[in-house]
Amino acid sequence: MSYANQKNSIQVLISKKGTKVVIASQLHRALGIPMFKFNRNIAKWIKGVYAFEDDMRSPVDCKDFGERKFEHGKQKDYYLSLELARLICLQAEADSTVKLNLAKYLAFEEDGTGNMPIFFQRRNKPQKRIKRKLNVNNHKSTGVQLGLW
Repeated sequence: MSYANQKNSIQVLISKKGTKVVIASQLHRALGIPMFKFNRNIAKWIKGVYAFEDDMRSPVDCKDFGERKFEHGKQKDYYLSLELARLICLQAEADSTVKLNLAKYLAFEEDGTGNMPIFFQRRNKPQKRIKRKLNVNNHKSTGVQLGLW
């Protein structure tokens, strides 16, 4: 899935306080995980321990996630912060290319400067070393005989 497909499959919203969030059900669908696993996965995501930028901790209610309320129905859904959504993407049970592309997209949206974060930027590949065959005849032998015996 490319960046264009990620933009179509998941929507980044801005909360009343100005926090960028995504909807958990959209994230679950974008990862390509079957919907019958949603309730189990959301419980695991909210209770899990992640390496946030400030500390190793579990997500905190009203800081990293918030419940999305519906007028009718019993289905629960959540708003997830972009940082939590990115960490979930990297640990999810989805296809690795989908996880990576979605995590890159969320990191790009989270940065907010319009630039790709430094840890996702491509680096120049190191140049290949030129292997030369040594001609043994050109090198003089400087062997020393040791008088051990």
